[in-house]
Amino acid sequence: MDKKKRYFTLSVHQFVDFLFRVGDIDDRIYNQTTMQMGAKMHGSYQAKQGNQYQSEYPLSGKIEIEEGTIFLQGRADGLIVGGPYPVIDEIKTSIMPTKTFYEQQKQWHLSQALVYCYLYLLDHHETRMGVDLTYMSQIDSEDKMVKHFDYSASTIKEEVEAYARMYFEFFLEQEAHLDERDASSKSLAFPYQRFRAGQKELSKYVYGAISNGGILFAEAPTGIGKTLSALFPSVKSFAQKRVDRIFYLTAKQTGSLAAYQAMTQLYEAGLRCRDSVLVGKEKICLAPGCRCNPDSCPYAKGYYTKIKEIIKEVCKKTNRFDESTVLEMANKYQACPFEMQLDLSLFADVIICDYNYLLDPMVYLERYFEEGIDTSTDVFLLDEAHNLVDRSKDMYSVGLEFEEVEEAKKSLHGNGWRKLRKALKGFSDFLSTIPMDNQPTEIPCPKDELIGYIDAIRKAKTSEEKTTDVLPPEFTNL
Repeated sequence: MDKKKRYFTLSVHQFVDFLFRVGDIDDRIYNQTTMQMGAKMHGSYQAKQGNQYQSEYPLSGKIEIEEGTIFLQGRADGLIVGGPYPVIDEIKTSIMPTKTFYEQQKQWHLSQALVYCYLYLLDHHETRMGVDLTYMSQIDSEDKMVKHFDYSASTIKEEVEAYARMYFEFFLEQEAHLDERDASSKSLAFPYQRFRAGQKELSKYVYGAISNGGILFAEAPTGIGKTLSALFPSVKSFAQKRVDRIFYLTAKQTGSLAAYQAMTQLYEAGLRCRDSVLVGKEKICLAPGCRCNPDSCPYAKGYYTKIKEIIKEVCKKTNRFDESTVLEMANKYQACPFEMQLDLSLFADVIICDYNYLLDPMVYLERYFEEGIDTSTDVFLLDEAHNLVDRSKDMYSVGLEFEEVEEAKKSLHGNGWRKLRKALKGFSDFLSTIPMDNQPTEIPCPKDELIGYIDAIRKAKTSEEKTTDVLPPEFTNL
């Protein structure tokens, strides 16, 4: 393939995180609670800046070099104008001391800001730009730090284009695979001598929906081979350059197995493709009961430093990123299998997974579906779509059991959890005022009051986790 034809569409986060993130998986630092708190602190900080500060500044553009083109899009936390030169402000919050956080991840953070500078310079003829790395502690309101840097436009261009060359160098093998995939897709024949009744018609409709765009609802009798009828025309579309990735989404494990077996049949018929099967964390975890941090789980230590080497080895070794492959590599490299399967999926052409990876607001795959990611060349095949009604209700509903709060409170022994015990007691006392009759109950208090109790628990938990190794198991139910 001509190098100049290589073209990637990525978010700035995808691009920079892949190249520069190192270190451990650590749920004490990166988790839903700290991310929510970080977003809240971001907004508060941005709101206090002056008129020269433009928050969440959208940027997009192309890095065009000899090896190919990378189209990037994202939002800078802040753009500061009105001074001698524009400044990109990159805000970072953490429960770590700000100096420690900066020293561990400065290359990652600074590179992200420089990419935003590069994108800004594509449309603005500046000779210099600045970068502010603004750090704030989620624990200590007095722990703040700003690191300032300034660069010539030529230095920014040189630096970011070097990043692009690093990215292309890693993806040379991926590009060769895509050429082979598309060629095999073009010559691929249906795996059997003849279609079953109804299969050919369904395949035509699927292919037509992919070619013309839109949504197809199909109802067909059990036993005609709907899975193969949907996957065959989908992978045939690779040859037409209409599809980059296929998601086969199921409600049950049997659906995933059927899709995996259908892909096996297509490989035997000549398809050269990569598939990834995503399974739940509780099924694939090698250290059940351990927290996801390097002090508790050996598979979390150095994960982000190891993962690029793992990806290279797996892509050379096999085209099937299934549970057995992931577990083999996890044991070899002492690396988290759950995160590994997600990172490997970026290099798969067909991803087989549960509905929730697309639809659940709490666990959907941000790497594919976050704001700004182009999904126009993705195909979504939803198996047994009648299950979506009940599954959607579950995804968007939250249950709270008074007994779980009580058990969690009682499980916290010792001085290490004094603040959290106090916060849980306040919440428990509040819940005890609500009539409990096993029926859905409208909480008789303003929404802000309920959030206040929950926020107090979050702050206490975040604060005391720094000095306490493991929460009692009763607390994990909350």
